[in-house]
Amino acid sequence: MGSRAAALALLLGILLAELALLYPGVFLRGEVLSSSALAYGMAPWKGHRPPTARPLRGNPELSDDMVLFAPWDAATRAALAAREAPLWNPGTGCGMPLLANNQSAVLAPTQALRLLWDSPRARTLGLLLKVVLAGVGMFLLLCRWQLPAQAALLGAVAWANSSVITLWLLYPLAEAAAWFPWLLLGLSRLLGVGGPPDALGSCEVALAGAALLLAGHLPTALQLLVAAAAGTVVLALFRSDVRRRLPAAATAGAVALLLAAPQVLPTVGYALHSHALHARGQATPSAAQHLPGEAAWSWLVPRGFGSPERDGYRGPVNFNEATASVGVTALFIALLGLTLAPG
Repeated sequence: MGSRAAALALLLGILLAELALLYPGVFLRGEVLSSSALAYGMAPWKGHRPPTARPLRGNPELSDDMVLFAPWDAATRAALAAREAPLWNPGTGCGMPLLANNQSAVLAPTQALRLLWDSPRARTLGLLLKVVLAGVGMFLLLCRWQLPAQAALLGAVAWANSSVITLWLLYPLAEAAAWFPWLLLGLSRLLGVGGPPDALGSCEVALAGAALLLAGHLPTALQLLVAAAAGTVVLALFRSDVRRRLPAAATAGAVALLLAAPQVLPTVGYALHSHALHARGQATPSAAQHLPGEAAWSWLVPRGFGSPERDGYRGPVNFNEATASVGVTALFIALLGLTLAPG
């Protein structure tokens, strides 16, 4: 226990030192994480770059923060400051749903600070919190799976620095990934994986599952839940004790869905009535970013539906974001190997 506590303390030190090194302006000058510097490359801000001692840099591939996430955060804080529910964004066109669009992350757990603090810095602290959440959750999960403290530390640092966390830090899908090890930790305790069953497992599954769904990116959350369900199915096939605990796991999952219902239900209703859903896969501009239904094959085989490099491909322009290449078959094989491993 002592070595694990020391490793956890070391992990926190590493992650905080890393964040301070990567984002010194946040800690020393009160800066916020944003891609807004990209605005000075376009009208009407082009040619009006303020004089700064340091050059303004930005990744044009990550401009969504400037045009979507930061404005949605401002709209959410404005609604809260007016003592209104953040349901509608009046600042886009003639207005559009705010809560229901899901990626606004209105109810994301890491953004809870903005309920008390009307400042863009609240969002920045929530963004950095994703890295710590991811690392600590993976460390506790690997410890539960009986890995040595040093191995758990290495795995935690690797997950906290994985591309899904670091590259997409400004995006809500990074928070969904950060909560994933916490969900697996709850399932492990509930099902008796890595040790005897723990009564707290049900609570962890419910809370972590709800956090996944509230994080602000339901497609990523759904992919991660499929992976967790796949692992549970594999365990149940080979362990009778796990099969006996499946009703408890299902109950905890239902509680998670109920806790996240204020976000999930409006988003589902919004999606079901969207024109993009009805035009999906057709040769229309509104469907240009959406895959047809048969592209679900890519969930089992990455790029099984095809790719832009292949002749005859009729999918969206933004292939990488629209395709769910999770490779469930590979996950099943990996989880099967873990299940059948000695001990």
